Amino acid sequence: MEATLDYRSNLADLLRINRHENQNCKYIYLAKANSLSSEEAERIQSRMSGKLSRRLAKEKLTTLEAIAIQLEYEDDELEEWREEMHKNEEKGKA
Repeated sequence: MEATLDYRSNLADLLRINRHENQNCKYIYLAKANSLSSEEAERIQSRMSGKLSRRLAKEKLTTLEAIAIQLEYEDDELEEWREEMHKNEEKGKA
């Protein structure tokens, strides 16, 4: 079993802090980010946009928060893509 990120002990604190300070990082995505293996987390970090990477580098976000934001962003993008594909399929049937 691969080792998960070493943030579990701080997850409760992050959830409590983020409830007030960082509404962009939803709790479910923090939990998902926390459950990733080191390799999975690294892959997600490699896909981060420039702005998110800079915020992480300037220590305005923790690694866990940045990964959670990236997960949320990717889920949103996937949902938009699915909707677009569905529209295209409907146009093709008409």
